[in-house]
Amino acid sequence: MPQKAYWYQGGMLESGPISLDRIFIYHVRKTGTTTLFNAVRASAAYLFKALAKVVPTFTPPEMGRMDDLECLGFPVIDDNFFLVASHLPFGFHDRFAHDFKLVTVLRDTYRRVLSSYTFQCMRTRTRPRADAFQAFLRREENRNVSVKQLSGLLPAASATRNDMMTAKKHLTDNFFMYGTTEDISRICSAILKINKMPNVWIDHLNKTEPGYRLDGSPFEHEIQDLNRLDCQLHDFVAANPRIVEPEPLEPHPLTVLVRETGNAGESEGQTMSIPTAAIRENMATGDFSGQALERHFTQG
Repeated sequence: MPQKAYWYQGGMLESGPISLDRIFIYHVRKTGTTTLFNAVRASAAYLFKALAKVVPTFTPPEMGRMDDLECLGFPVIDDNFFLVASHLPFGFHDRFAHDFKLVTVLRDTYRRVLSSYTFQCMRTRTRPRADAFQAFLRREENRNVSVKQLSGLLPAASATRNDMMTAKKHLTDNFFMYGTTEDISRICSAILKINKMPNVWIDHLNKTEPGYRLDGSPFEHEIQDLNRLDCQLHDFVAANPRIVEPEPLEPHPLTVLVRETGNAGESEGQTMSIPTAAIRENMATGDFSGQALERHFTQG
């Protein structure tokens, strides 16, 4: 049974035309961004379904991931996307025919590197080992990955201080919102409120199962040394997050529930919607735990 879950408040459009801000998420691996992406996608799917019922000519825009390197060879992507998430380097969003509001999230470097390794072990069903972790963290493609992605480099490249400064400039000059994992709730709620989308109560997605965890503390100093540029970029973002604060809104009358299913080898998701009034007690007590989420799914 899931132990951790998150509540992201949306907002209701009282009147007037609907205007959607397209969102492109530069997804640095193992930063909690999978939960952010799936929360926005699930909420938008229910919004688009409702719109299609009242506006027969409405065609829902596309939502999805684009991570394959071959996508970098596409000249122009003119598909009507509302939401895209990608592990590809900064600049990929320029290949789309329409503009996006850019979003990204960074995570404490030591925790991100350790999580990347143990998550890989879980997906391949390989027992984590200290020697294998040390080999993993020393490989170039696993070092300074945040700086590389946000400066426009591929993982195999070697990053420099100039690349870190470029990543910082890309953030400050081009991004609508950015923050750390601690800011995901505010970032997601802002996206939902701006687009007048349903609330979301979501499981902690892509979590590593307890059997695949590893004590990485003996390698913490080496990780920080090998990822000095990422540490500096994270510290900058943590001290200077950019998060839009929309005008206060009442919660949307519909709440979308999302929970993770599947197994250690492959993650899947299940969604359902309920009237927000049905979780009035949870809202009053602040109980948005994984156990409470599971109970609502069971009651169905």
